[in-house]
Amino acid sequence: DFIREQTALEIFDQMVANILEDLAAQGYAFTIGEEAAADLRGICLRDLSHGGRGIRNQLEAHLLNPLARAVFDNDMRRGETWDILAAKREGLTINRTLTVNRTLP
Repeated sequence: DFIREQTALEIFDQMVANILEDLAAQGYAFTIGEEAAADLRGICLRDLSHGGRGIRNQLEAHLLNPLARAVFDNDMRRGETWDILAAKREGLTINRTLTVNRTLP
């Protein structure tokens, strides 16, 4: 008996939250948009025959490893926030969130 779809969704959501929380604890903040979350969900939950371990393996391949590469390739600084805009098998689309501080009169 394979993992059920609802259980897979719960496992996926919890694993994504844990990955983003772990990165935030190290000073690297990422947000994930609805489109990217849906893309990633489709990739990771396509084959449930390996259960929760299979979901984790897909998240490592399509979220965690690309984010780690992005940290180095984009010279990310701790304290910056980055948005994950899309997640495809070929990689992630990310964008830096810019914060403008202005003093109003």
